[in-house]
Amino acid sequence: MSSTSSQIQTGVSSSIKLQYVDANGNVQNIPFPLPVQRYYDTPSRQFPTQPPGRLFHENFLSPKFGMTNDGAAGSLVYRDTEIMFAGYPSIRLDTNGTSTAQSNPGTGPVDTAGIIFKERLSTNIPNLGGLSGVSGIYAWEGWVRFTSNNLATNTIPSISIYLRDGTNINVGTIWFDTTTLFAFNKMQLQYLNSGGTYTVLGSQNVGWGTVSYDLGMGVPDEEGVWNYWYLAIDFGNGVYKSFQFNDIDYTSTINNAPIRAAPDTASLGNLHFSLQFASKTSTRRYINYALLSGYRVG
Repeated sequence: MSSTSSQIQTGVSSSIKLQYVDANGNVQNIPFPLPVQRYYDTPSRQFPTQPPGRLFHENFLSPKFGMTNDGAAGSLVYRDTEIMFAGYPSIRLDTNGTSTAQSNPGTGPVDTAGIIFKERLSTNIPNLGGLSGVSGIYAWEGWVRFTSNNLATNTIPSISIYLRDGTNINVGTIWFDTTTLFAFNKMQLQYLNSGGTYTVLGSQNVGWGTVSYDLGMGVPDEEGVWNYWYLAIDFGNGVYKSFQFNDIDYTSTINNAPIRAAPDTASLGNLHFSLQFASKTSTRRYINYALLSGYRVG
């Protein structure tokens, strides 16, 4: 707004009239009181400052964050300012001597003997005991670094999105299998199928095991290698919709594959965006995640 002069005019009333003269010499009125846009005026579940469809974002700048670990007692999750990503702190998942007897991330529900680090959102279940009437395709994405120098054996990292309907847990899980093909310098990716076993999606030559940060073992590489992931699930139809790891998109393979439904009556209606990490021995192991975001994409 260009202005060459301004004035305040008062009349017999108690109101105030504000005006200005624009660049063309015309008198223009200034609205009073000035309109104020309030954040809470936006009738949307998502935050007004978030991109369209984004439900939450964790960048771990604050020492206190919204996600929580409700896995095994003694396991640790903490903000890590040694391992940074894109100028932001990361979050470290540390088994801290806890161990599991499982050989995979869990067949539904997820394995509670390890770390379960999650964001919870409330979602309506129109018809208890099933997904009938549930709407929404939910997704989340982030970056993972396989940090400690002992992840070639006895290590079970995974990501999930799951929803309980009062009778079952409906869960989609991706297993970042760091052990099976480690001798070939590969990462194997598997998903939890409807029968409660894991199906191989593929493998990648990612070379993640050569740039660890583990001072106790004399490996001081803070930069490391970060891996991008994205997972989407359609709960209305009980199917996977998409998965990507780094630059490889597995959507054509996983699209419409049924997710797992298994008996579980806890936490009705809570939509969980979850990171899991477990060790099969009491040896301490850890991995890092950064810039986590959850979305409704359909």
